[in-house]
Amino acid sequence: MLLINKSKFNHYVDLREELWEILLKNGYSRKYGSSEALLVQNQPKTGMICVVKGKVKSSYVFKNGNEKILGIFEAPTIIGEDSIVADQSKEYKNNQYSVIALTPVEAVFIPVLNAQKIILQYPEIALCLMKLLIHKMHSLGIQVGDLLTRNISQRTARALGFFTEFTEKDKDGYLSITHEELAGFIGITRPNVTTCLNEFALQGLIEMKRGKIKILNPQALKEFADY
Repeated sequence: MLLINKSKFNHYVDLREELWEILLKNGYSRKYGSSEALLVQNQPKTGMICVVKGKVKSSYVFKNGNEKILGIFEAPTIIGEDSIVADQSKEYKNNQYSVIALTPVEAVFIPVLNAQKIILQYPEIALCLMKLLIHKMHSLGIQVGDLLTRNISQRTARALGFFTEFTEKDKDGYLSITHEELAGFIGITRPNVTTCLNEFALQGLIEMKRGKIKILNPQALKEFADY
């Protein structure tokens, strides 16, 4: 079984490898450099993208220029799946968010019509895309709830809990996450995240290296987030 959605902030979704290969064969290969846009906010929805290699972030940019990170996703995963079922009326025909490469990315772009034909032929793929949408909506709901009910330290601990559960670690047990990425996801400033992480480190809950965090006591972090 191939896990196609190794999302840092969403649950895994299973898709058989042969179905993943069918998706890849019905699109066009593309490569993106770091910081290059795969999808652009307010631009027309034209299809979905299978990320084969690399890491991306989805984010919403407000009119004042502030950015809110909605999720960070590692390959193999799918983004832009909402374009397949979106109403093509004026309100929904454009992307509601941008997707930016955080590392060099290899991907396959599948036009809307191609993707719609595939999901009609393979209901299992359609079910997978539905699960992806539901999990992303669930993640957004959690973020909104945290903004209303938890303080900055609790939100930071909760975000680290997502990383611990759904992100692959290196051989030494470290997660690949920067303070800036974490701050963008939580919706706070980078200095505030750094302050929280330093406090957690002093309490022996985490260890930090440049661009990496190791969770030493996930249960204690969870209890702190839910206090």
